[in-house]
This record gives sequence, C-alpha cells and structure tokens, in this order.
Amino acid sequence: MTAGKPSPQDRILLELEAIRDCLSHFQEALAELADKKRGFSLEAILDALSAHIALLDETGAILFTNRAWKQFAAENGMSQEFGWIGINYLEICYAATDADAPIAVQIAEGIENVIRGKMKQFSMDYPCHSPTEKRWFRIQATRSSMNQKVCAVVCHDNITGLKSSYERIRAQEEQLHLKAEELARANTALKEVLQRVETEKREVQEKIALNIQESVLPYVQKMNAMSLPPDIQNHLKLLENALLDIRSSFARDLTIRSVGLTPSERRIATLIRNGLNSKEIAVMLGLSIRAIEFHRQNIRHKLGLKNSKANLHSFLLEMPSITLPSGNTPND
Repeated sequence: MTAGKPSPQDRILLELEAIRDCLSHFQEALAELADKKRGFSLEAILDALSAHIALLDETGAILFTNRAWKQFAAENGMSQEFGWIGINYLEICYAATDADAPIAVQIAEGIENVIRGKMKQFSMDYPCHSPTEKRWFRIQATRSSMNQKVCAVVCHDNITGLKSSYERIRAQEEQLHLKAEELARANTALKEVLQRVETEKREVQEKIALNIQESVLPYVQKMNAMSLPPDIQNHLKLLENALLDIRSSFARDLTIRSVGLTPSERRIATLIRNGLNSKEIAVMLGLSIRAIEFHRQNIRHKLGLKNSKANLHSFLLEMPSITLPSGNTPND
C-alpha cells in the first residue's frame, strides 16, 4: 500500500463525513428559514390587529411592537422610526411624573406581577386623554414564553366608544333615578295634601251636622210643638226631614257626643265607622298605632263595650239617628 494514499475504505468514510456535514448545514438552514417564516407570519398577524401590542422580556424590555403601537406613538409626537426594541417599558412607567403617574405605576406593577407569575393576567381601564379628545384604553398583560424564556404580551385597546356608551347609560340612569325621587316626593306631598283635605272635609261636615243637631233642629222641633196652621206645620216637617237628611248624609255620629267622648275620640270613632282600620287612622291623623288602639279601648269603654265581643265598627253603624253607607267591616 502506497504511503499517504487513502484506502477505499478511508475514502468512503471521508465521503460519508462530508455528506453528514452537508446534511447538518442543510437542516440548520431549514430551521432558520422556518423560524424566519414563522416570525414573519406572526408579525404580519400582529400588525393586522388594531390593538397596540408589545412583547416584553422578563426584565420589562421591549422585544417587539406591532404597527398599531408605532402608529399611535407617531400620532402622539413620537418619531415613526423610533427604536422601541430594547426600551424598558416598566422603567418608563415608573419614571412618569405627570398627573397620570399613579396610573402608570399601577400598570407597571400589574405587568411585573404577571412576569413574576403572581398573576395569570392583569387588566385595567385607564384614561389617556389628548388635547382634542377624551380617550379611554384597556390594558391587558398576559404571561407567555419564547425560546423557553418568560415574556409578557402587553395589549392596549381603545375602548373610548364603549366607555362613552357606558357613561351615557349611567347618566340616563341617574336622570331616571332623580325623576323617580321627584315623583316619589310629589306623590308623598300629594298624599299629605289629600289627607289634610279629607280631614278638613270631615271636620267641616262634623261641624255642619253638629250645628244642625244642636242649634237648628231643637228650634224646628219646638216650632212643631206649637199650635200652628197646618200648612206651616207641613213646611216645618219638610224642613226637619231635610235637615235630618243633610245630617245623615255627612255620616257623622251625632249621638256619641252624649256618651262623653273627647274630640279626638269622636274623630277616631267616625273614622272607624267609615271603615278605616287602626293603621289607616294612624297615618291619617299622624299618630302611632298604639295611640289609636288606646283611643279605641276608651271608646269601647264609654260605649259600654268593655266586656263585650261586639264589633266596634258594626256598633257605630247601628247607633240611632245615623244612616251610613254600607262597607266592609274591618277587624276591631
């Protein structure tokens, strides 16, 4: 065998080694091409979104921003060619000194919690007003990984339209609430007025009926007892009947004055006879239910019903010389 000349076996081994190297380089080239295609595809997808998206590494440095992010920055004074890659987004938030600094710090803390694994996702709404318009955004930070390293996907989405709709709805709800309160107050005032009118009406009726009973009818009855011409007696009889009808139509109990009821007890007795229960009377007279029940017991005692099971409402309806409209009998 000639020295230095490779044997056929050696030549085969060398060729195999060369083939192996070529295959290795080819595989690396394919992997690199696949990574580039995958990156271009992901970049194109993110650029197509309207949300402002940035990818942060585990320190908060920006690895990637989509087209919407860059466009929004340019519209608010940043250069279109500004190099975002490598800028630490968390440091920018912590360094804020304007009126929105507390919001920026809250956002930075939320993103840090996501990167450290304390939260799966961070989200909050915040104002970002410009000199010409009011704007609202929602930030969402989600933990992810790239090349086996922790990263965070930060997304800012413009929710101004949604927020404006919510504010309009809330304003309308407040207006409706205020109108409902006004109606409730008006309704309460109307009830109070109606109660006063009803009370005054009953008091006027009582005075008229009482005057007829005590001041007019006695003189008519005295004149009936005189020897007068028949035509005059007929007119007096018609007058007496008319007065009795007026007295009865007011539904006031004129007889109960003779049993010693006080003005308050007479008023409550009249309301009982007209079908009102203790709660309704308490509301109408501005007294407690306990006070009404106390007066009811006094009325029963003065009418001789203290040890009787008779219904006070029914008893008052049946008192002499009083004609009242029928109604449901409440519990005594």
